[in-house]
Amino acid sequence: MNENYPLPNLIGKNDKGVSYFPMVNGLKMHFRCYKNQDPNFSKGEIAIFDSGFPFFSSAYGNVIELMSKKEVMSAMGIESACFFDRYGYGWSDLSPEPLGVENFVSMLKQSIDLIPFLKNKRFFYVGWSYGGLNAQMFSMKYPQLIKGILTIDSSFRNYIDPLFNSQLENQIQQLESVISLPNDMFKLICGQGMLTQDQGWFTNNSKLIFPSIEITQKIITNPNQNMLKALHQELSTLTSSSQRLDELFNSSSIPNNPLGNLPMVVVSNSNDTESWVSRQHQLSKLSKNSFQFSIYSTHFIPIIKPEVVIVQLSNLILRSTLKIPFCN
Repeated sequence: MNENYPLPNLIGKNDKGVSYFPMVNGLKMHFRCYKNQDPNFSKGEIAIFDSGFPFFSSAYGNVIELMSKKEVMSAMGIESACFFDRYGYGWSDLSPEPLGVENFVSMLKQSIDLIPFLKNKRFFYVGWSYGGLNAQMFSMKYPQLIKGILTIDSSFRNYIDPLFNSQLENQIQQLESVISLPNDMFKLICGQGMLTQDQGWFTNNSKLIFPSIEITQKIITNPNQNMLKALHQELSTLTSSSQRLDELFNSSSIPNNPLGNLPMVVVSNSNDTESWVSRQHQLSKLSKNSFQFSIYSTHFIPIIKPEVVIVQLSNLILRSTLKIPFCN
């Protein structure tokens, strides 16, 4: 771990998580895992959380805080919850080159196998935004490991938002100009609010719990600028990654429902463009056994409405465990 980074106590001094740093192809990936602290709880499910870009595990601070309350994990049926950082974000090493989603999930799978209590275990994959793209890809590549997926306002196959897509090249160019700035100037830009929450910056007045805000600010302004470089890598491969996922879906034995009967919950923000809302509905059709929950919010559902993540993950786990199908 970078010696200039803060400790990964995502919710502050009462954080009971344990960090793991499995290394694959010379790159360390950070997992922050929380075990169920209820002495009366014996055995339950595993949930692994993937954030949207340019965020990392700290963006789930509000969710972790709720899950850490007494008996919440037990009520959810969860034994362990792990929040990981994609390469270049948080406490994970920066990849020397862009990976794309397919290569990334291969390395994620290998990383999971290096953590003893996760190796060969089936789990629920929670993916927010870009993380939802990873969840879909992982489910296609390693269906034997996935018990269910929860997507949160997720990216989709062969699709971004048309408006976002038209501005993508401009965003990449702007990011390149920011990366080239001296670190002191970059810190000044962040402090003056010129970097927005959409771009990964949380002000002290953000709705995220303060320990997570503080950690995020320190990592983003680190002189190595790994977060900005990682964002550049993911933006540059976003279109090709979503197209590759589309190819896998179309080549499956059931292209209309390529995830088969995999339990799936699609949490979506209804306060968005018409095309984005429509795509969230299409996303729910990937599985015959899915449920869409729409909420009038923003893209930052895990931060603004963490209870929705808790409730819908609980719903997913319960129905999967009891084998109660969703009415799609």
